[in-house]
Amino acid sequence: MSPSHRDDTLRLWNLETGQTLRTLEAQTSEIGRVTGLALTSDGRHAVSSSSYDETVILWDLEGGKKIASFTGDHPMTACIFTPVERTIIAGDESGRVHFLQLVEADETRA
Repeated sequence: MSPSHRDDTLRLWNLETGQTLRTLEAQTSEIGRVTGLALTSDGRHAVSSSSYDETVILWDLEGGKKIASFTGDHPMTACIFTPVERTIIAGDESGRVHFLQLVEADETRA
């Protein structure tokens, strides 16, 4: 997986063939300049951080969709999943560390 600097997208690549498997795009220009990227151990999800728009985005790689995003007060410079992959740790330019706990959404609640 890699950021594309020309069109503000993330691309999932087949390393054997060099072909693009999937292009990830946010609904708005939320991706910007990607400064961090991490994958879950099962390869189903990714998290990206952006210094351009101060965001951290959680991605569903199978569906190619944004699941959730977090916007900080400063450019985000790094992101990673914890070993149990229930928390995202993100760092910003000011030196702050953010712990973002992932919880299942209850879609039956209004």
